[in-house]
Amino acid sequence: MEIFSFLSANSLTLFLFGSLFVAILFLVFTLKRTEYIIYFLLIWFPLEAVVLKYTPVDYYSMVKYLPEVLLYGLFVGSCVFYFLKKGKIFASNHLNKWFFAIIAVGVISLLINQYSPSIWALGLRQTLRFVLVFFVVLHMQYEYSIVKRCLYIGLGVIVGEAGLGIVQYLTRGAIDPFLFATEAVSVAGSAVIGGEEQFWAPGTRVFATLGRYDRLGSLLALGFILFLPYFLKYRDKFFSVWIVSGILGTGLLLTRSRASWIAAFVGLVIIGIGILKDKFIKRASIGLVAVVLLYTSLFAVFGGQGTQVVDTPNQKLSERILEAVSLRSWRESYEGYGRIFFIINTPVHIYHVAPFFGVGPGNFGGGVAAALVNTNAYEKLKLPFGIQNQFGQIDNSWFSILGEFGVVGLVAWLCLFGALVRSAFFVYKKESELSLLALGACGATVGIAVMGFFGPYFEFRTLMYYFWLTMGLVILDYQRENKKGNLLDE
Repeated sequence: MEIFSFLSANSLTLFLFGSLFVAILFLVFTLKRTEYIIYFLLIWFPLEAVVLKYTPVDYYSMVKYLPEVLLYGLFVGSCVFYFLKKGKIFASNHLNKWFFAIIAVGVISLLINQYSPSIWALGLRQTLRFVLVFFVVLHMQYEYSIVKRCLYIGLGVIVGEAGLGIVQYLTRGAIDPFLFATEAVSVAGSAVIGGEEQFWAPGTRVFATLGRYDRLGSLLALGFILFLPYFLKYRDKFFSVWIVSGILGTGLLLTRSRASWIAAFVGLVIIGIGILKDKFIKRASIGLVAVVLLYTSLFAVFGGQGTQVVDTPNQKLSERILEAVSLRSWRESYEGYGRIFFIINTPVHIYHVAPFFGVGPGNFGGGVAAALVNTNAYEKLKLPFGIQNQFGQIDNSWFSILGEFGVVGLVAWLCLFGALVRSAFFVYKKESELSLLALGACGATVGIAVMGFFGPYFEFRTLMYYFWLTMGLVILDYQRENKKGNLLDE
């Protein structure tokens, strides 16, 4: 016991947390209750920002990353479990080739660009970390009762977040100070995390417990799309589906996250019009588009300000819509170095410097370059350091992938999303127990792909955990449907 006298308080705490972590993993695998970790993370990630707001600085990094490490441990444990059961490390599935292609492109990019392996590993982690829950689901082969519980917990959390957002709006932002964290924290003396800025007036853009309106908006868009097939099937039988849809839709609207609105609309069109040919959805969609186009056109012509609207703290809902087509906003957002700037310049500069394999994971466009203040790739590309030439990320997940993985990596990601849509549609056509979830996953995958064009959404912790868990459940059902009638399959 004398060894503990030489340890600092933080070291001792880390040792105790590590021991507890190992004990929990051992217990859940021994009891075959690994789904409890899935449930815990479903609740944890949406609440994480608020928990961290009240966490002492000395324990901030530990509290922030322990759930993620828990996910890594769950993944490793599931690989061991699957190996002992099947004699293979990874569950075979038709998506593996795209996952491994992305990793292979990352390795090639590291070798070509010759930079820090630690930055490379962090960059790869940033885009692939929550894919691990996808493999956990396939390794553990969860029963349908567990799948349903995951869906109920996830839906409950999303509806609760939407409800809190509505309360936030009704109280005119009175509870915002209790939910929003502005403190920046340095991790390991190099990375800077946190330090958000509430640049909008309290109560105008709701964010519930997720810290930012776009994080809440993206989660609600995902929930709205996934729930839509259930609404369309049961709208004439259960009034409760109207209530849930109303809460999700209202909360989504109040976030004023335009990318989330677009994603939800794309999902609505794909599911309601493209697949189900629902006349109600078709009329509603056409009416909505007509109203928005008519309103923006009339305001631009007669109001004289349609092309001059810019982002302001007290921006009205109508101005928020008009800003999307404002030429002045396109030119001047983030002091001229906004999303439009990088949409135009990223492919041009990447083409001249590193077209095929990019400048390497962790070097451009995303959260790692921003957190580490890693400007090397930007200087090499002769580009500003992200939006406003200071934030490090470029508000565009697809162009971040293009910058870090090049055209080859971008194609691999597009193929991965395409494979997800095809698999989900297969499950839907089989009319299995998860057919409605699979139908929602078709629209959600395309919606999130579109959303990624407007911000760093592929790196959002809550959104990506929920998305990849959903896809894991759908692909698990895909495999089960494929095995039906095949007596030679294990």
